[in-house]
Amino acid sequence: LFRMTPAGRITVIHSFVQDGTDGFQPYAALMQDHEGHIWGTTTLGGTLFSGTVFRLSKKGVYSVVHSFEGGVTGCNQSYAPLVEADDGSVYGTTAFGGEFGQGCVFRLNKNGAFAVLHSFVESEGKFPQWGLTRVGDKTYVGTTVRGGDADSGTVFRITASGEFNRLYSFDPGVSGVGPSILILARNNRLYGSTAQGGPNSGGTLFSMSLAGSVTVLHTFRNVTGEGDSPNGLTE
Repeated sequence: LFRMTPAGRITVIHSFVQDGTDGFQPYAALMQDHEGHIWGTTTLGGTLFSGTVFRLSKKGVYSVVHSFEGGVTGCNQSYAPLVEADDGSVYGTTAFGGEFGQGCVFRLNKNGAFAVLHSFVESEGKFPQWGLTRVGDKTYVGTTVRGGDADSGTVFRITASGEFNRLYSFDPGVSGVGPSILILARNNRLYGSTAQGGPNSGGTLFSMSLAGSVTVLHTFRNVTGEGDSPNGLTE
């Protein structure tokens, strides 16, 4: 875990270690909460080798806030960034674990209390790898990279109380396979990409209403020199 000045000078803040407590192999982007603390996740490590949630305080003090437990009571391996709610709780996803072993959505309160909000079954989607996007008061949307009607991924909506709805199931030959994280644009529509599939097999760009209606905007075809396998967008 490091900090870099605009001039390019790097300071190592924390070196992750496999000591049975710390996490290791951090994969996702970091999140800064409204108090200035930095939060992140690791895919492995912790007390049960299922990954961790960590925090770096404003004063630079590193701590493991939660060790994922795996199994039916916990979650396993987070590849996703965290999202903060107004009350200071953080929300995220793990690609595995949960009641059915296919991933879960979790909440971690400011006092450290951990709760599994949803465990995925295949029809809803499986392996939520990219995390959540806040779309309203106590409401979030996310994606799964597989599962759904054609095992090509889904978009889902979940509330802070755990109310879950599958919004869309990807069609591999039309809208693509393996959606990444979504962004909520200024026009109040969601935008995202898929890494594979679509008519040209190189992935897609799409927009989506908050109700779940999807419009494919572009399909990638690498033979034209434009590239393929996109992962994520920025407005």
